[in-house]
Amino acid sequence: MTDTVWEPDDSYIDAANVTRFMRRQGIGNYGELVRRSQDDTEWFWDAVIDDLDLRFDKPYRQILDMSEGPEWAKWFVGGRVNLVHNCVFRHAASSMRGRPALAWEGEDGATRLLSYADLAEEVARVAAGLEGLGLGLGDVVAVFMPMVPEAVVAAYACACIGAIYLPVFSGFGAPAVAARLADSGAKLLLTADAYRRKGVAVAMAQIASEAAAAAPAIRHTVVLRYAGEPGRSRGDGELAWDEAFPAAHGPVDARGLDPETPFMIAYTSGTT
Repeated sequence: MTDTVWEPDDSYIDAANVTRFMRRQGIGNYGELVRRSQDDTEWFWDAVIDDLDLRFDKPYRQILDMSEGPEWAKWFVGGRVNLVHNCVFRHAASSMRGRPALAWEGEDGATRLLSYADLAEEVARVAAGLEGLGLGLGDVVAVFMPMVPEAVVAAYACACIGAIYLPVFSGFGAPAVAARLADSGAKLLLTADAYRRKGVAVAMAQIASEAAAAAPAIRHTVVLRYAGEPGRSRGDGELAWDEAFPAAHGPVDARGLDPETPFMIAYTSGTT
């Protein structure tokens, strides 16, 4: 296959972030950038951190430590950083607070738009609730949810407190969900009552309940009311989203973490 589907014109290339980065570094072309990034890895990533204005609570003293071999590489040694501060909280505290941070559209055409300020408040709310449920650094939180804004909020909330985010595909049945919960040792399961796929309602909370029953480490299941029928009965250990994550909450600290702190467990099918 030799046909070119799309090729950027000169104006597109000139406005690209990578072009701006190369100009700042005095690099003439993309091939030279690739070579330098490979030949001097520490220079490259130090320059990228500076270019992206990623902020560390405590500066790193070394970009990369491969003293134990490349398979045990340690990044940004000595530094402390938090993903949520860089991606959400600092923007919510700046002139960007009113700008769109998350745009969502559901299968039925419903839409939601969260500004950086909105997103920061939702993340803080869920992070405080996670801490209130006894979750903290290194605890695994499984997120078995449809593609809704709360799923994004949950991921950031985990990162905020140093919990490990475990995304679980919304189309899985109970056995597949249970296998991931048990293997990871997840302590909390976040889900929704139901969602619609091609117009058909899928009883997500029922699947979650069956999976949680087969995963002994799960303490609670938190259920977001989304597309289910009103009056659905609760399962054992089940909390409503607004009950677990009340709007009125205490302060939340996006604490600086060791850059080697795990953020996510991502299970693969083995074919992707």
